[in-house]
Amino acid sequence: MSNDELYVAIDVDVVDTWVALVNPFGQIKGDLKKPSHSFKEDRGIKSAIAIMQELLKSKSVKPENIRGIGISTPMLEVKMKDRSTVLPFLYMAHFKHEFPNTLVRAAADVTLMALAEFNITYQSAPKSLYYLNWGSGIGGGIVLNGRIWPGAHGVASNIGHLPIKGVGMKCWCGHTDCLTTYAAGEILPIHYFKMLESMKPKNYKSPFEGKSQKDVTFIDIMKASAAGDVIATKVFDMATTAMAKALSIVVNLFNPELILIGGAVAGASSDLVNMVSQKTKTDLMFPETHKTAIVPSKIHRAGLLGAYQFVFANAKAQQGKKVGKALKAVKK
Repeated sequence: MSNDELYVAIDVDVVDTWVALVNPFGQIKGDLKKPSHSFKEDRGIKSAIAIMQELLKSKSVKPENIRGIGISTPMLEVKMKDRSTVLPFLYMAHFKHEFPNTLVRAAADVTLMALAEFNITYQSAPKSLYYLNWGSGIGGGIVLNGRIWPGAHGVASNIGHLPIKGVGMKCWCGHTDCLTTYAAGEILPIHYFKMLESMKPKNYKSPFEGKSQKDVTFIDIMKASAAGDVIATKVFDMATTAMAKALSIVVNLFNPELILIGGAVAGASSDLVNMVSQKTKTDLMFPETHKTAIVPSKIHRAGLLGAYQFVFANAKAQQGKKVGKALKAVKK
């Protein structure tokens, strides 16, 4: 394979680590995907490095010929002996140590998803974009004037941990009543069985009779709601109302031109985005003035695309060059 100008894009999620070799025209020249390891130890980082090295070897590409490495990881805090950091920064530090002469850039997956959406779907407009990833967990990313905004310490836009008072459920982060405790996909079955126990409606037959909480997914809850199940509908209504309140805060505070909603929960229902959009308007300060559009995301696994775009743009900036059409797509 020609070593003229190649980049490595890495997308790490809870299931697998995907490494791709990309040319400056946005074409994937080879890729390799393997199961991810724990985020709480260096094993996951070492695995990602090993996957990259295996891919380069299989394509006869020397590491010194890679112009840049872009990395997308979940936004998680990592506590070390003397300090705390976040997972993207930890990956970046390890990769810089392993490849000292190569440009390395890393950011949170949802932030890079936002960048991918901006570059691929909406390159000419808008100038401001908020991306909401609504899946088993909840996260967000901001793009301003074509650039990601990760915040001063790399942890901006953690919408999943906005406090939405009500149910008093403790979040994994240690706080209570985070948006995640109302609307994250993995939480919806918990709420269903709690409501089933507390409401005990007369003559009600659960669509999940004989099943335990662990046997029911958020997709099951959404399907039951669509079929008219009263408890599943209450759970779905609670989740969409909580999400709308969180997005109204985003709009009142940030006022982006566009909000994109992606992720497994959003993708499981064709009505969900429209429902959340309508509910968001009820909590806006100036509902007639705000023109923020809330629409479904169009890209799957956008973290890999964003990782490439992020490092590619940084490499070109270092060379004093403008970024061209390569950001419009990553394709085989």
